[in-house]
Amino acid sequence: MNIYNESQKAAKIIRNLLVLIRPKKGERTLQNINNVIRQLIDSRAYEMKKNMITVAFDLSHGIPGTMLELEQIQVALNNILSNAEEAVILAGERRKIEIITRHRRGNVEVVIEDSGQGIQQDYIKRVYEPFFTTRGRGRGTGLGLFVAYEIITGHGGEISLSNRTEGGTAVEVKIPVISVQQWSEIKRQIDKPQAPSQDYKGARALVIDADAAQTKALSDILVAEGFLCDTATDSAGALDALKKGTYALLLMDLDTAARDNRRLYNSIIAEHDYLKDKIIAVSTDWGTIEARFFLEVTGCPHVTRPVLHKTLVSLVRVMLT
Repeated sequence: MNIYNESQKAAKIIRNLLVLIRPKKGERTLQNINNVIRQLIDSRAYEMKKNMITVAFDLSHGIPGTMLELEQIQVALNNILSNAEEAVILAGERRKIEIITRHRRGNVEVVIEDSGQGIQQDYIKRVYEPFFTTRGRGRGTGLGLFVAYEIITGHGGEISLSNRTEGGTAVEVKIPVISVQQWSEIKRQIDKPQAPSQDYKGARALVIDADAAQTKALSDILVAEGFLCDTATDSAGALDALKKGTYALLLMDLDTAARDNRRLYNSIIAEHDYLKDKIIAVSTDWGTIEARFFLEVTGCPHVTRPVLHKTLVSLVRVMLT
């Protein structure tokens, strides 16, 4: 690898690290994701043409605007797109990238598909780890998807990667639609001078998870925000707790006994209708058949493990505002 390539790699690492360490001022503006994507593609048009990459668009008309930290979202999408470009170049033959946007279940969704060779299944859960790369020694920084993950989850959204049946990969980004008015209220809550633990002081939350360590991790986040937390390790314990009290929030694990938890969700909604918009599902992998089916049927808000404090709190604020 020549000196120029090494210097470019070093510059890329520095840019990504600067995004992570730069103070977050929460300065969001109302943005249309279609416009963000068009501007991004325009900025990369020369490189794509030089590398003979074809880009196809399926951008949903009438997609709503949402409050974004524009520079950060540009970095996240640029990192994902860079990975797609490198994947199709390495594949050699059909160099095609397709970008899809849609508005569904309260989210703006962006899907970036490439015609590359896909990714080894064992690596999919590791792609968001810092400095993890599948490109071999000396190639790739291992920061692109890690930075994208931090930015997207920092917006209360989620990112997932999967292999396409026809070859290549698909990266799906979901960002909640937040209006100017909603963001003003969220910002007001964030900027409150009192400690965050006062925001939900005395409100009760129920965490349903068979894993003690995961239960503690989720409970600790909620307790830090002022919630009084109860826990249950199975369906019977959860239903028993719900008979004894009223809850402002419920977190439900989907990694263990997913089918049982789907039945539990239905039982909770049937017996405690007030919780319909107060349940958050938690999973390590939203790409499984069971998890996808659960989301399709319920439309339940959800977060991906490892759950970051700021990600969960952002979602809770949106749900309970």
